[in-house]
Amino acid sequence: MYYLGMRPCNLRLILLLSSLLLCFPDLLSAPDDSRALVTGEGFTLERSEVEKAAAGKLKELHLEELRAPARIEKRRHEIFTETMEDLTSEKLFRMESEKRGITTEMLTELEITPRVKPLTEEELDKLYTLNKNRLQGTKEEILTQITAYVRKQQEKDAHSEYTKKLAEEYGVEYRLSPIRFKVPAAGHPAFGPEDAPVTIVEFSDFECPHCADAGAELHKVYEEFEGMIRIVFRQYPLRIIHEKAWKAAEASLCAAEQGKFWEMHNLLFSGQDKLDPEGLKEKAGQLGLDQDSFDKCLDSGRYSDAVDLDLVEGSRAGVSGTPSIFVNGRPLEERVSYESIRQMVLEELILDDTPE
Repeated sequence: MYYLGMRPCNLRLILLLSSLLLCFPDLLSAPDDSRALVTGEGFTLERSEVEKAAAGKLKELHLEELRAPARIEKRRHEIFTETMEDLTSEKLFRMESEKRGITTEMLTELEITPRVKPLTEEELDKLYTLNKNRLQGTKEEILTQITAYVRKQQEKDAHSEYTKKLAEEYGVEYRLSPIRFKVPAAGHPAFGPEDAPVTIVEFSDFECPHCADAGAELHKVYEEFEGMIRIVFRQYPLRIIHEKAWKAAEASLCAAEQGKFWEMHNLLFSGQDKLDPEGLKEKAGQLGLDQDSFDKCLDSGRYSDAVDLDLVEGSRAGVSGTPSIFVNGRPLEERVSYESIRQMVLEELILDDTPE
């Protein structure tokens, strides 16, 4: 007799599995977390001990998992961009060759080859000194490798430069939209108009020296485009390398309760050598905060979950280090500087003015 809609082979499989479960009930049971993972003469090592000791690394592993989709999306966009530019270059070279009545190989000889300059003896000696410990072989073999690499790079740069020239002559417009990530900004410390056409979100770490520099660069951009940009600060303490950054992040949010986030922000970055709890409380006193309220806030870890949320949302957008800047959701891939941020702001303002 068969069960309704069930084939004999499926029924036999079910009966076999049922028998196995009767004989070995532990097959489907959840692992017993209460059991010791290690036992020895006079000691045991409980699972809870291992989990506590591994918490930091496991947290970083979780953040790495969250970053994966953003990294894949970035790489997909890079591949698409590279392929688009390569195909455009091929078309431009072919069009220019036909226009001149020559082959693309001849065009390359005319326009690219003359731009590749041989290295001088002095340049070769300097490059050899810099690379001899990284490359294997005799001096002659190493110099051959260096020469080949430099020539290939020169050819690539010359090709790119000439392609840009042709693109201008043929009125080429690249219309691929820049990559953007959803980076929530509402409800976080910010300055600038809420309806500004450009929103800059910075993920930062109060123990990171480069973050202090980034803040100064952002301020210069803000002064130039005041009224047109909004700057939002989000926490990203790199706890693995900066032990005091997490509590400093909490301290900034405790100060925000009393309307002094940016004042505390500036004090934290200007005094990165005093980010221990006592130093943080001292800074609150310098700002004239209600000391008792601030101390209770800091000691209770009231904003630990808020800091953790920033880490999670930053990681989902691909953040892995600080400072990380997003301009209207576009990640800044270059070194954080006034010039690099300003260029992206200008691009966003132009895009904002472009009719749909």
